[in-house]
Amino acid sequence: MDKINNVHDKFFKKTFGDPENVKDFLKSALPEPIGNVIVLSKIEIDNTHYVSNEFAEAFSDIIVKTKMKAADEEESEIDTDIYILFEHKSYRDTEVCIQLLHYMYLMWQKDIDEKKSLRVIIPLVFYHGSEKWTVPRSFIEQFTVAKGIKKYLLDFRYVLFDTVKWNFKTQKNKALGHNVF
Repeated sequence: MDKINNVHDKFFKKTFGDPENVKDFLKSALPEPIGNVIVLSKIEIDNTHYVSNEFAEAFSDIIVKTKMKAADEEESEIDTDIYILFEHKSYRDTEVCIQLLHYMYLMWQKDIDEKKSLRVIIPLVFYHGSEKWTVPRSFIEQFTVAKGIKKYLLDFRYVLFDTVKWNFKTQKNKALGHNVF
């Protein structure tokens, strides 16, 4: 598993394996509620891979570890790490939620095994395919059940960064465009 054969994955991992690139990307890509609480100066790339036989070709692409700001939204930090799990896709993958859930489970299982508190994980899908992304963004959207049942089902939502829809020329995204390209 040491060798990654996909040129897109190699490019993705090389680009986002650099904390400076990750900082620029997260400034542009994260929704405001998440972007407002992460501490960009504490970005670390977690080189742990969460691989299983089912996803032998699909590493958890990049895991970024940082700190969160305190609830008062000042510069003080709380002693909680936040992990951003990057998953790179060049095609619409209807199993992406299961794949993300699997990675999150493996990370949480490691926390349990090490007798640590469960980490906060924000899944992020980086999509650069040519077709429109039509895959549900919320895990629960995959189930066709009565509304009263849904509240008992597991749910999470991932952040989608769709390069087709992204405008790299805006002032906010200029640093990202220059940095990545």
